Amino acid sequence: MKVFKANIDNIQTRYCLSGNPNSPKTILILHGWGSSLDSWRSLLQMADTKASDFNFVFFEFPGFGLTQKPPKAWQLGDFVDFSSKFLDYLQKKHSLKPSYILCHSFGARVATQLLSRPKHNYLAAIFLAPAIIKPELNFLQRLSKKLGPKLQFLHKFKFTSYLVKQYRRLIGAYDYNKLAGAMKQTFENVVSTNSEPFLPKIKIPILLVWGTKDVLTPVKMSKKAHMLLENSILKIIPGMTHGIHIHLPEEVFSWCLKTFK
Repeated sequence: MKVFKANIDNIQTRYCLSGNPNSPKTILILHGWGSSLDSWRSLLQMADTKASDFNFVFFEFPGFGLTQKPPKAWQLGDFVDFSSKFLDYLQKKHSLKPSYILCHSFGARVATQLLSRPKHNYLAAIFLAPAIIKPELNFLQRLSKKLGPKLQFLHKFKFTSYLVKQYRRLIGAYDYNKLAGAMKQTFENVVSTNSEPFLPKIKIPILLVWGTKDVLTPVKMSKKAHMLLENSILKIIPGMTHGIHIHLPEEVFSWCLKTFK
C-alpha cells in the first residue's frame, strides 16, 4: 500500500493505492461519514498480500482523516464534484480509471450520483450498509425537526445546551453532536439530500450488503433499496452492525473478487 498526497481543487488530499499495479482493473473505494484510511487499512493491506488482479484506490473526502476541510459548508453535490476531480487527477497522475466502486454508508450517497449519470465507465459496485434510503422519523425525531429551529437559543445556556446534546444523542444524531462549524452544516446538508430518486437510474449490477444489527442504516431499508435498484443482489448478514468493512475485511475482499470479474 502506497500513500500519497495531492492538491485537488486547492484541498490537500490523502489517498493510497494498493493491489496489483499492473492490472487494468481498478476499484474505487468511497468511505463513510467520519471514516478515514485507518478503518480501511486492513482491507487495503490485504490487497497487497493476497493474489488478485485488481488495483484498489482509496481517498479521504475533505474534512476526514488527513484531507483538509472544505473552505465552507458543502452540499452532497460538492463531494460528488470533488470525487470527479480526484478521478481526473488519478488518470493523469497514475493512468488509472476505475471500473468498479466499493462504498460504505455516506460513500454510497456519492456513488449513487456518480452511477446515475448517463455516461460513466463503471461495470459493477458493492454497497456496504449504504445511506441511500430516506429514514422514517420516529416521534422524537419528528418533534425535533419541528421544534429544533425554534429552540436554538437554548444553546446559549450551559445546562440547557447539555440537555439538547443528550436529546440529540437519544434521537440518533451522534455524528452531529461531534461536529462543529462548517462540517456541522455540511452534515445537515448531506442528510437532508434524498438519494432515492437516483437509484432507478442505476443499471449496472449492485451487491447490497446489510447487517441485521445496524442501527445507523437499519436493515429494514434494504428491501426498498433492493426494489429501487433493479439490477441488485441483496445480502443480509445476521448479527452484523454498521462497520462491515471493519469487522469483515476478508469477506469484503472476497466479495470484490467475485463481483468484479
